[in-house]
This record gives sequence, structure tokens and C-alpha cells, in this order.
Amino acid sequence: MKKIIFTLAAAFLIFSGCGYIEDSYQEGADAARLSHYDYYMNLLQEYKEKTGTYPLMELYVDQDVYIIVIEGGMPDWVDDGGHPVDYYEDDLFFTALEEGLGREVEEFYDPQNYAESSRPIFYVYSLSAAGAGFTVHLYYEAPGSFKVMDHYYKLEEFLPFE
Repeated sequence: MKKIIFTLAAAFLIFSGCGYIEDSYQEGADAARLSHYDYYMNLLQEYKEKTGTYPLMELYVDQDVYIIVIEGGMPDWVDDGGHPVDYYEDDLFFTALEEGLGREVEEFYDPQNYAESSRPIFYVYSLSAAGAGFTVHLYYEAPGSFKVMDHYYKLEEFLPFE
């Protein structure tokens, strides 16, 4: 009987602490995501100042363009969800940034970069009628973000082409 009570108590302690560990991890991951967001937005503004346009504008013709910024290349699970979108791998984005800025740029990825996660683990550089945009996915709400569902917020900004 003591063994059963001990096992149940140990299981309770382990599983009750999991929520705290997850929350703590996501808080740190969101801090990195927000830092990456600022970094990429600054790069886009610098690129615009230097070249007069945004990276890969030539790809945007009559439908949206999404560059999925994710470690390890384009995942198999990316699809358009029935929307007319052209997807490209992030190496195109980084090459365009470096060529336009005339220097190397650091590549930052979502810190939670394992595919088994059900959470969005990527960033998106997009070109649409709204302009050039960058999106990060967050666990917690942040200024300027909007709620998609519990523990899933999007922070995105579009910079007008003109």
C-alpha cells in the first residue's frame, strides 16, 4: 500500500510541475521570438532604406507569397489551406537580404524547433496587397498581437510597399 501511495504522490508531483515547466519554457521562448521579430523588422526597414523596396518583391504578382522561416527547410506539412499562396523556402529570403544589404545577416529561428509540437514553430515573411510583412507565433499575448486560440497569439506587421 505504501508503494502505491508513493507512486501516486510521485506521479502527482511530476505532472503538477509539468504545467509550470511548460509555462516557464514558453515565456523564455516568447522572449526570443519577440527579439527575433524586432531583428527581422529592423532588417526589412534597413533593406527598404538601402534599396527602395522590400526583399523578393518581384515574386508578388497576383497572389500572396509566404516565405516560411524554419530551421531545416520547408516542412512537408505546409499547405495553402485552400488559399492561393505561393510558398518559398527561407534560403531565398536570406540570400535576398544579404545581397540587398551587402553583408551577412544572422538567421534566427523559433526556439521551439521540433516538429512533434502542435504549436506553430516557424516565422513567416510575406508579400501581399497589404505590403511586406513579418509574423511570429507566440504562446502568450504581447503588445500588438492578436489571439488565435488559447496559448496561440500572432504578432505581425505589414510595411506598405510605397
